[in-house]
Amino acid sequence: MKRSTYLLSVLLLLLTAPASWATDISGCLPADGSDVTNAAQADLSKANEVSNLEDPGAVRLTGMAACISSIDENFAWLRDVVLATDIEWLDRGYRGTYSGTFIQVVDQDPLWRKGDLLFASMGMAGIFVFDVSDRIINEFRLVGHLHIQNQSALLLQYDPQRGVVYAGGNDYGKEGRPPLIAGWDIRYVNASPKIDYKPAPAFTVNKPWRAGHLAVDPTGMGLLYTWSNSE
Repeated sequence: MKRSTYLLSVLLLLLTAPASWATDISGCLPADGSDVTNAAQADLSKANEVSNLEDPGAVRLTGMAACISSIDENFAWLRDVVLATDIEWLDRGYRGTYSGTFIQVVDQDPLWRKGDLLFASMGMAGIFVFDVSDRIINEFRLVGHLHIQNQSALLLQYDPQRGVVYAGGNDYGKEGRPPLIAGWDIRYVNASPKIDYKPAPAFTVNKPWRAGHLAVDPTGMGLLYTWSNSE
């Protein structure tokens, strides 16, 4: 399956809420309305929209994207998604809201869980991580917010051999906004910039991510390969 086809398929899971994936977005939709789907739009975060019956010309977002406009005062723009299945991650009991606020909902010692995690890049707002082991997407399943101030997250790729999610973006805190690729350890995603357990990538390199897929060395002798005709 081509990356564009896979990305659109997963985005439609998020945006249209199929019967097999329960979502809680009642507060983000009009009571009565019509649905407009335009998968050909370049802005994939608006691939599914709804309009109120009283004003059918005014369309609005639906699904998860309808509920997320800013995170920690950073503009949020759904850019990419990747699913990591059957992985172990450390649950510290924190859960978040779409605004970026995280609280410890369970007073417990950290425990290891095994399941599926969905990573959604939000541009300058970082990456949201959902526990989708039960095929449910809502705020209670929001277990992580991976974000470094002034760094964007656009493209995502999961490396199951190393247990890392790569995120490609730019560092707006440096002159020239150089490109960067950050590697996030999937075991420690139950974190947020506003709690004691702050997110930190396992590594960051100032390299461009121009192609749709990073070529990762499966032998473990190297890390990743990236190139640019202009750099």
